[in-house]
Amino acid sequence: MTSAKRMRSKLVAVKEQLRRRMHQTIAEQERYLSAMVIRHVR
Repeated sequence: MTSAKRMRSKLVAVKEQLRRRMHQTIAEQERYLSAMVIRHVR
């Protein structure tokens, strides 16, 4: 799979997770997104 396809599929997955987490507080959502960014950078 190309890099662009991997990135697109990951973005779709993150968007899906955020839709599931809509009922959580902003702080909880921020923790999830921060963890995703940290994993991406490593």
